[in-house]
Amino acid sequence: ATCAIRGNHDHAVAQRVPARDGSGLRSLAAATRPYQLEFLDRLHLKYLSRLPITQRFNLDGRNYCLVHATPHDPMDEYLLPDQTSAWETRLRGIEADIVCVGHTHLQYLIEINGIQVLNPGSVGQPRDGDWRCSYAIIQDGKVELRRIEYDVDATLRHMVEVGVDSQHVLQAASMLRTGGRPSQYKTPPGGEIGQ
Repeated sequence: ATCAIRGNHDHAVAQRVPARDGSGLRSLAAATRPYQLEFLDRLHLKYLSRLPITQRFNLDGRNYCLVHATPHDPMDEYLLPDQTSAWETRLRGIEADIVCVGHTHLQYLIEINGIQVLNPGSVGQPRDGDWRCSYAIIQDGKVELRRIEYDVDATLRHMVEVGVDSQHVLQAASMLRTGGRPSQYKTPPGGEIGQ
């Protein structure tokens, strides 16, 4: 089964919401938003704007609920896997066997009162210390968390080629090469930006 839901950045780009200036990831979003708008045509923006915020379906006898953040606040709420009591509250009344979320960019699978909460992680903006793309496969009711290496330097070269300023390319390089935690984790094999 294939389905897609709208995330907070999908929504912001499709609705042409200006990125808020700030530091850290907000600064990076503000620096790259104009390029996203430049490269996405009208049909892409229409597709993003029409994505549902929540998807519910039954597959192979299991009920799924897909949201970007949480069932309580599908777009913006930021809950970590160790916030058990908050998850218990947010899942109350949810009729699902598996709730799939994103937003935190952290890959995890937890169980709260018989409901599995799955975050497949992030393909392109890791925040858990592992630079590789993360994703999940659900097959025969079993969830498998996976990682795969990709060419970080190609992504950074593309950012340079489209005109992202060097400060934000360096910020992206730090995040992408370290999984969002520059001082704690090993980095991928690779050279300098532009090699």
